Amino acid sequence: MSTNSLVNVLIMFLLESVGLSAIFKECGAPVWAAFVPCMRKRWLGKCARRENEGQIAGVLDILLIIAGLSEILTSFFSPNATIIYLVIRFALALYSMFYTAKIAGGLCEVYGKQKKAWILAWMLFEWLVALIWGISKKYTPTIRIGDKEKAAPLSNDLPKFARSTDGLQISLKERTVREAFSTKILLRDIHLEIEHGHMVLLLGGSGCGKTTFINAVTGSEPAKATIYLDGKDVYKDYDDMKHIIGVCPQGNIVRMNDVVEHTIEESAIIRLPKSVTRKEIDERLDSVLKRYGLQKSRAHLNSKLSGGQLRRLNIAMEYIADPDLFILDEPDSGLDGVMARDLMKSLREIADEGKIVLVITHNPDRVIDFFDDVIVLARDADFTGRLAFFGPIQEAREFFGRDSMEEILLLVNRPEYGGEGQADKYIEKYLRMKGWIHAEPEEEAANE
Repeated sequence: MSTNSLVNVLIMFLLESVGLSAIFKECGAPVWAAFVPCMRKRWLGKCARRENEGQIAGVLDILLIIAGLSEILTSFFSPNATIIYLVIRFALALYSMFYTAKIAGGLCEVYGKQKKAWILAWMLFEWLVALIWGISKKYTPTIRIGDKEKAAPLSNDLPKFARSTDGLQISLKERTVREAFSTKILLRDIHLEIEHGHMVLLLGGSGCGKTTFINAVTGSEPAKATIYLDGKDVYKDYDDMKHIIGVCPQGNIVRMNDVVEHTIEESAIIRLPKSVTRKEIDERLDSVLKRYGLQKSRAHLNSKLSGGQLRRLNIAMEYIADPDLFILDEPDSGLDGVMARDLMKSLREIADEGKIVLVITHNPDRVIDFFDDVIVLARDADFTGRLAFFGPIQEAREFFGRDSMEEILLLVNRPEYGGEGQADKYIEKYLRMKGWIHAEPEEEAANE
């Protein structure tokens, strides 16, 4: 490395260190760590509430330093050794960039900034962004290391659901995932019962665990939970239960060069039990095509369908199995108001036939009149998905004191996602309303 290059590297390191030292001071991390390679990533991860990512990034920095020092040694070996070294170093650099981006995303949350633009800026000009955030008074972290927002308490008087032969019963204690150096809790303390014939809205902001919740309920990613559907244990009897649970994911999953009728037919063969006869499949196929207005398009290529027809085809592929529990993730995505309402009307008809229909939609208020109940998930102070409310739509409005679902969502969303950050207040309020937690001794004394 030339002298000029070395000087440039040192200048960039010092500028970044100055910026990081100011960030560390604001976030409650040791200022000296900003000037120590490897340690700075570890503490930056703590500042960003991404401790695991910070530890991994720190280890990768050590490996990159070792790789840099070993560059001299490779010149004494064969060209093959040099190529292997370069491949390893490139892989380490890619991993380091990935974890740095994760940390940058966490910093955006802590500083309350939009992620995409700032993450890109951090990746390209880390030293400059660090200086701006650290020195400018316009940028202030919303939480410091060691600060502990008080999360809503957990249920200490768990609901005892009688094992019913009618409906869906969910008692989810927690859903965890193993990270590099610790276990992260994604969901916890969610207990509810849904009756047949109900169409339920699953409401929650980004990162609150809606998809994780669905995967736990359907058994595709089991949690520490007990899930009963019509008295049968979804986890223990999964091979049988998967045939009566339908999940329509967000987006398009059909092969565009296939024909509508064949697409649904193949789905029926895959989704239905082997005991179902060919005659029954044909009858179901005709019924589903009629329900979703696809009879005239049954011989058309999927690529020739409109956006609304494609959404209906995706739904038909799952509904062909005639599920008792039907879950749909944003089925109205990309549809205008008229088409969305028409689609929700068809789902309402399914619920009215005695099914349980659970729907995620990012535009709930335009179709809210089709729903019976709403599940509100929110992230508590520990960034864990919790149940803030479950019940009829009108009761939800009264509970939160808001007229629309979007207003409720803003109320419980965390500030870094543009919300009011009152999730813990309503999680605790709901638990107390259900009688699942007891009053603290000082509260009992005050009430007396």
